[in-house]
Amino acid sequence: MSPRAVHMLVGLGALLSSNIALMATALPAYSGGKNAAYYADLRAQCMEQAKGPCCIQSVDIMEEGGLKLAPKDGRCGKGMKADTLECMGAYTWCEPAAQKSE
Repeated sequence: MSPRAVHMLVGLGALLSSNIALMATALPAYSGGKNAAYYADLRAQCMEQAKGPCCIQSVDIMEEGGLKLAPKDGRCGKGMKADTLECMGAYTWCEPAAQKSE
């Protein structure tokens, strides 16, 4: 591979990395809520820990429903149940037991 091709690939990698980081900060679709910082922090953790798009999607679902992370033991409390997306990197949240997730 020529030095120019290597340089182009390295530049492309840097561009993709910066665009992914930019997307993570631009993703809060529901950022007007009172807990916007809570969800922004969760998104930042997704990016810092390289958990992937499933992590971001789980934060979007939590923010849309005003939901919070489930405790580590998975017990959400009376009238609540734990839910998650069935993909790698997703957070688990608590939602009302009667509510169905999409």
